[in-house]
Amino acid sequence: MIDAGLPLVQCLDILAEQQQNAFFKDVFRQVRQNVEEGATLFAGDGKPPKVFDSLYTHMVEAGETGGVLDLILQRLATLIEKVVKLKRSIVSASIYPAAVISVAIGAIADHQIVVIPQFEQIFLGLLGPGELLPLPTRIVMAISGFIAGWGGLTIAVIGIGLGVAINFYYKTPKGRWHIDSLLLKMPIFGSILRKGRGR
Repeated sequence: MIDAGLPLVQCLDILAEQQQNAFFKDVFRQVRQNVEEGATLFAGDGKPPKVFDSLYTHMVEAGETGGVLDLILQRLATLIEKVVKLKRSIVSASIYPAAVISVAIGAIADHQIVVIPQFEQIFLGLLGPGELLPLPTRIVMAISGFIAGWGGLTIAVIGIGLGVAINFYYKTPKGRWHIDSLLLKMPIFGSILRKGRGR
């Protein structure tokens, strides 16, 4: 629209009207109002908190300063399209492994909660007075009893704890570098991420 010669305020007004999401409609209207009041597009973009990525706003600032805003906006549009495609590729690639893992977890849980307790009753019925099951068998049955009683809650707590810890660690520069390095080395996600960044 800027290439077509439309004023910036009018472009923002059109974008606001095209938004189906009420939140983003209000955001674009606020940016338009900021620009109408004399702010630059960079300053207007930066006022709504946690909406626009700092990379985008600083690219807009560079475009305004250098007089190449139209070119910067085109590059931003291309960048955003690539990011969206990359996210879709990652989601698509993760569906099959997630399904396999879910089925495996379900099979293990069924084995531990349903199958093993049934065998436990059979084994105990075969024992004579004072006899004990072999130690490995007793360990497996103890694990089965724990999972049936408290395993689900324990696994959930551990999973949530790990998720929170990884999230905090990823927010640090060192943590982001380590986790990104691991992702790039993964067989499926690594190739997708490398292709996405290389485009």
